[in-house]
Amino acid sequence: MNMAIYALCIQTFLRLLDLKLPGIRIGLRTRPTSVVTYADDVIIFVTSAADVASIGETIRLYERASGACLNPRKSKALNREVTSVGKARLHSGPLPGKTDA
Repeated sequence: MNMAIYALCIQTFLRLLDLKLPGIRIGLRTRPTSVVTYADDVIIFVTSAADVASIGETIRLYERASGACLNPRKSKALNREVTSVGKARLHSGPLPGKTDA
């Protein structure tokens, strides 16, 4: 994909996610952040199962509009479960609704 076209498509995708997701606060005086990017890597912060469903819908819309596809082999979903103050467990797995087929 041409880099200019990619930039337009990914910017629209990121903006849609930013509008749909409440995000998390990284600092005390910052606005909530829902998406962080570096080159073609995207990290999306979610706070609920509804956020995950919204991400799935937005990814499918992006794929149809841009012709780009999310690579399930390179994609992971992490869930940080806080078990007590100062302790957390990370669970990882494939993104919901995506298969290698």
